[in-house]
Amino acid sequence: MTHYCSSLQTLAKRLMNNKTILVIEENLALLDNTRELLELHGYSTAIASFCQEGLSVLEKMRPGLILCDMRRPQLDDFSILKHVKSTPEYRAIPFLIFSGHSEKKDIQEAIALGADDYLVMPFEMRDLLKMVRHHMKSAQKEAANKQHKNCFA
Repeated sequence: MTHYCSSLQTLAKRLMNNKTILVIEENLALLDNTRELLELHGYSTAIASFCQEGLSVLEKMRPGLILCDMRRPQLDDFSILKHVKSTPEYRAIPFLIFSGHSEKKDIQEAIALGADDYLVMPFEMRDLLKMVRHHMKSAQKEAANKQHKNCFA
């Protein structure tokens, strides 16, 4: 039990201190602007310009949050979302989508597959920051609560 609680405490601390965001975006100008905005607000970033590259980056590091542009839901851009939410070690990472697709069916599908939030483009950068802050805090609280529940129940 002590080793299990120690492992959970380590994981919870890592999640609570992890301010790294994996940003996946094909448009290099938007990718750079998003990266710069996040870094100006104290976040570290890892970047990928397409979903397959994003999976590769994800395997090398564990971000505190994933922010992914879904340009073509009909071409199964949801594959990275499906992978993240079906993999136990990644499942708790908040996955936020920003997309130009505002059709209700695309948003509903993303949420049904496990997306934590969906922001329709064009959007204000302050709205993106608000969403990122909210989900980072929620993930940190959830990690702390899970640690407490499993170790001190």
